[in-house]
Amino acid sequence: MEFLGPSRELINRGHEVYFIVASNCMIPSDVTKSGVKILTYASTGNEIGATEEFQNDAIKSIINGDDNLFRKHTNKIRIKQGDGLFNDKALSERVKSLNFDYAIVDGLLFDLYLMLYPHKLGIPYIPLTAALGLHWDVGVPHMPSVYPNQFTDFPADMNFQQRVANLFMYIILPYVTNSLNNNPDDLMEKYYPEAPPGTTMLGIFRDADLWLIDQDPILSYPQPTVPHMIFVGGLTTYPAKPLEANIKNFIESSQHGLIVVSFGTYMVYLPMELTQILSDVFSNLEQQVIWRFKGKAPKSVGNNVKLMEWIPQNDILGHPNTKLFIGHGGSIGQYEAVYHAVPMISIPCMPIDQKHNAVRIEHKNFGIGLSWATLTAERLNDTINKILMNPKYSTSIKRASRMFRDRQSTPQ
Repeated sequence: MEFLGPSRELINRGHEVYFIVASNCMIPSDVTKSGVKILTYASTGNEIGATEEFQNDAIKSIINGDDNLFRKHTNKIRIKQGDGLFNDKALSERVKSLNFDYAIVDGLLFDLYLMLYPHKLGIPYIPLTAALGLHWDVGVPHMPSVYPNQFTDFPADMNFQQRVANLFMYIILPYVTNSLNNNPDDLMEKYYPEAPPGTTMLGIFRDADLWLIDQDPILSYPQPTVPHMIFVGGLTTYPAKPLEANIKNFIESSQHGLIVVSFGTYMVYLPMELTQILSDVFSNLEQQVIWRFKGKAPKSVGNNVKLMEWIPQNDILGHPNTKLFIGHGGSIGQYEAVYHAVPMISIPCMPIDQKHNAVRIEHKNFGIGLSWATLTAERLNDTINKILMNPKYSTSIKRASRMFRDRQSTPQ
């Protein structure tokens, strides 16, 4: 959804915008209504993160502190998606015929093949990412002694041992990236064998005309940057739109406020034992709870809990009755919560940047991070009450929200 905000603005300015997605990708209604045109490629893989097995293994990776299960799935998905994209000759011819001026691609360092596609077709490209991992490789000065790597859970005020471990993380990260990309230059040989001599994936990574970084100092830690990197944190934030009557009536039916629960677009299948913990706690709260939920429902759900397969998250967070947002620590949800001044509880669901994001909201007093490995009904209930009762969280995030909105232009 990070791409939708900029796409709307480009369309409003008279540009044509196309999304290239897998044929089995779920396309949200917001995209189809926006005027964006869709191009698809055939894919034999599951939609990224869509299977229950994938999501349960992601949670196990968090609990066990071992991301091998997570890598197993992401590598399989990445190979199938890459094969589908590059082997679709009809799509390539269609893309060439449209004479695109630019391609905006996902800049996540684990998906380098996405930059190879426009490069191969001769289209200038701009990566958009919330997690800039290989700073040095794109010319960004970086100090591991000061800025915690986004794939760790170190705080901003690291101690000596954490600084040493952070340096080690930066040393090994290129090797981790190679393993997750099945060796980047092997991708080059597989998908672009006719590439001119000397062409490397690292060179393509560096040749991007511009980088759009979905971060903002209001939430992220201060860090060095260079002129071709533009920080656009909060691409999905905007004033709340009117809610449907059934949602609005549910929210306003309690004088104690609302808690919003969503673990992201893809993390909709939680292990039943964790689902039951959440349900038991939510059902005994004074507040109303809207829970984005899909899959097997818990044994019992209180009358104050509304389960929905999809929610207009930004619009619900913008309702004045919303008191707390419980999520997985994704950047999109965190920026929306800051924009609407809603304190947070973050429970990371995938072993990527979400642990880092959970720590940063604690550092800024915007909320509290929890872990599935140690989650109990008592701990979750105590954390909810702590945030609702301690004014430091609402005061801190209200101040940040005012600063975040006080800009000459929006992130889009």
